[in-house]
Amino acid sequence: RCAGFQKGKNVATRRLTFGLPAMQTGFVAMCCSEGADCGKKMLQAGVEFALQNVTVTTGYEEIFGKCVQVQARWQAEGKIDGDLEVSIKFPKDSETFTISHVIGL
Repeated sequence: RCAGFQKGKNVATRRLTFGLPAMQTGFVAMCCSEGADCGKKMLQAGVEFALQNVTVTTGYEEIFGKCVQVQARWQAEGKIDGDLEVSIKFPKDSETFTISHVIGL
C-alpha cells in the first residue's frame, strides 16, 4: 500500500495511523524525507509511536538514516483481524516532517 503525510512546522498532530497488511510477528519502521538524517530528527523531536493503538515506549532506533525502527521484532497478542495499525504522533514544537514510508516485514 502507498500512503504519505506532511506535518507542518510547530503543528501538533493527533495519532496518524497507517494500515499494514496483518502480520503476527515482524519488523516495523517509519521513514521521512527531510534529509539523510531525518530518522534522527524525528527521534530528537520526541515523536511517539503506537502499534494496534498501544503506545510503544522503548526500542526506537534510527535506521537507514531516514527511518525510525519502531520495534525490531513485534509479536501480536492474539490474532489480528484486518490491518496492523501503526501510528505516529508529533509534538507541537517540531519541524516539518513528511512521512514517506511505513515498513512492515
